Amino acid sequence: MRLCSCYVCGNVYHKLVQCRALKRYAQRMDQFQPPSIPPGPNNQPNQPVQPPYGQPAQQPYGQPQQQPQPYGQPQPYGQPAYPSYPGGYGTPQIAPVATPQSLTIAVYLMYAGAALAIVGGIFSLVTIEQGIQLGLNSSNTRLSGREYETAASVARAIAYAGVLFSIVVGTALWIWMALANNAGKNWARIVATGFAGIGIVSQLISVVSSGANHTLIVGSLIFGILTLIVSIAALTLMWLKPSSEYYKFKSQKVVY
Repeated sequence: MRLCSCYVCGNVYHKLVQCRALKRYAQRMDQFQPPSIPPGPNNQPNQPVQPPYGQPAQQPYGQPQQQPQPYGQPQPYGQPAYPSYPGGYGTPQIAPVATPQSLTIAVYLMYAGAALAIVGGIFSLVTIEQGIQLGLNSSNTRLSGREYETAASVARAIAYAGVLFSIVVGTALWIWMALANNAGKNWARIVATGFAGIGIVSQLISVVSSGANHTLIVGSLIFGILTLIVSIAALTLMWLKPSSEYYKFKSQKVVY
């Protein structure tokens, strides 16, 4: 029988039966010693074993365990924050360009044209009866009392409808062209040029053909001349170089 002496307590014990004090000492020492890593091939120490996929990595022995921060909570002091993702592609910006003074004045003149259309229409409504009487009396056809009243009623209905239609449509066109041209729409300048050309020709015809000194004719002539001046001035200002450059700039498209 082979006996051994315990180096912890000094007791003699059999080799196959360890001393209890020696067992406790060995257990206590195991708590303070990190587990050894077996050597790999060529007597090189193996790398730490990677945990399975989805399991948290183990900290080395003696290092404090770090708990993952819940989503949305601020990181503790000294801890690196989660990496931020780069922003998306930026959208190219175009510096705004101020509306040239020439186009601004042209737009104001268009609003003035809308005001003239309203005032001129009101004047026409007030003087409709005078216009009907002037037209019937100047005709070469002699009408009886009943025929005269019938013709006057028909002319009155047509005149009121025509004046109201011209007020609504004329005012709407002036305002529409003012807003569209102020926004730099080149098609609006072309359309406004066409409307202005038609209006200028019609106003010139009415000015040349009016030869009477009646109040109705004079009032219509004044409104016609004012509208003619406004149309020519607005048309000229829209086609000046600063205005043309503004229309060109507004028509450019950004290529991404």
